[in-house]
Amino acid sequence: MHRPPSESEPRSTANAAAAHAVTDALRRELETIAPRLSCGGALDASLAGAFVARVLSHYASLTRLDAQLEQDERRAVIEHHRALLQPSFLEVPMVQHSVEQPLGYPGDYQIVDMIFGAGPHARSPLGRLLERVVLESAPSTAHRARAPWASGWLERRAAQLAAPLRVMSFACGPERILRAHAAGGAFMHVTLCDHDERALAHAGPALQAELGARGSVSCRALSARALLRRREEIDFERFDAILVLGLFDYLREPLVRRMLQRFQGLLRPGGILLASNVAATNPHRSLMEYVGDWNVIHRSAAAFERLMLHETGFGALELARDATGANLLFAGSPL
Repeated sequence: MHRPPSESEPRSTANAAAAHAVTDALRRELETIAPRLSCGGALDASLAGAFVARVLSHYASLTRLDAQLEQDERRAVIEHHRALLQPSFLEVPMVQHSVEQPLGYPGDYQIVDMIFGAGPHARSPLGRLLERVVLESAPSTAHRARAPWASGWLERRAAQLAAPLRVMSFACGPERILRAHAAGGAFMHVTLCDHDERALAHAGPALQAELGARGSVSCRALSARALLRRREEIDFERFDAILVLGLFDYLREPLVRRMLQRFQGLLRPGGILLASNVAATNPHRSLMEYVGDWNVIHRSAAAFERLMLHETGFGALELARDATGANLLFAGSPL
C-alpha cells in the first residue's frame, strides 16, 4: 500500500526543484564568464564585481532554500551542486584545503591565514575570480571583522589599567587578531593556547615579531577537553582578557558551558571574555557547506545569548550580530 502524500511534500519538492535551479543558474554564470577570461587575463573591474555579487546572491538564495529541504532532498541537492560546481571552486587553494583538511581538522590555522589574504592563491583567471567570491562571502568578511571589534574592547580594557594587558587566546590558530592589535602599538603579555602545536609554532613567533619589546608571548599546547580534564594540574596566571573567537562553532552546549565556568576563574577582577559564534543568519552557509564541506554549529541570537549567560557566571557587556549577519559577538565579564 502506498503512503498518501502529506501536505508538506509538494512544498518540499518545490523547494528542492528551486534549489536545483539555483545550482543550474550558478553553473551558467561560470559558463558565461569563462570565455571572457583569456589566458592569464582578468575581467574589467566592474564586470568582475558584478559577477561576484551575482554569485553571492545565488548562494544567499540557496541558503534560504536549504533551510526548507528534507534530509534526503538536501543530500541530492548537495550532490548535484558539487558535481556541477565544486571542480571549478577547487581551483581555489582555500576551498581545496577546506575540502581535504590536510591537517586533519576543519578551520585549521592555515585556512584562517588564507581568509586573511595569505597565500597560496589561485593561479587561473577563473580560480582567482572564484577566490574573490570566497573571500568576499559573509563568513570570510565576518571572520576578518572580528579583529577591529576585539581590538576596540582590548583598548578599552587597557585604558583602565596602568600596566600592559595580560591576554589569553584559546584555540588561537594563527592568531591574526592579536597580531593586528599588536601592529597598532599595543603593549601586552599573551598566552596562546591551541591543541595543534603547528599552529603555536606559527602564531607565537609572528605575534612576538609584531610586539617586539612591548610584550611577550608564551604558548601552551592545550585542547578544550584537556583544559577541563586536567584542571588541577594546569596552572595559569589570571588574565585581563580571554579571547575564544571561533572555537564555540564546533562545540556542543554542555562543553561550552563548562569552558565558560573555567574561564570565569581565569579572569582578573574587571577582566573581559570575548567570544563569537557563526550565526544562523549566515547568508552564505550553503557556500561553506555545499562547496567547502565546512560544517559548523550555526546558532541563533537567542541560543547564543542563552549559551553565554545561562548559569555561566558571566554578564553581558555586548551581545551583537555583525554587519554581515554571519557572526554573533559577545563581550562579557564575571558577575
